[in-house]
Amino acid sequence: MLAAAAFPATSTRNEQLRRAADTPESGREKFRAVPAFYVDSAQGAEGRRGCLIVGTATELATMDPEIAARVTGSLRKNEAFLADLIKADQGDGSISPHVDRQATAPLLPSRT
Repeated sequence: MLAAAAFPATSTRNEQLRRAADTPESGREKFRAVPAFYVDSAQGAEGRRGCLIVGTATELATMDPEIAARVTGSLRKNEAFLADLIKADQGDGSISPHVDRQATAPLLPSRT
């Protein structure tokens, strides 16, 4: 039951992340909004619920190939979003064109 609730909750959180990144004007401000979103959502009741959902999904993924595929798919979508954000910010000069967006995107959530 918890696993069934995890993916809609993750989808809602991803939409909130996208809205947070869409709000600022410049690429630099957008890029600051993303870590701020991660920090804000990792606190209080939302943070505890997120840890429970992620922990449960991760544990279940070791035993259930369907859940493993959904977890992997969710991670890949988030990484693609972050890579696209880096690309856009490189386009407006907010981020150096030398930054490898494919290598950097997966690291961002773990650095906040």
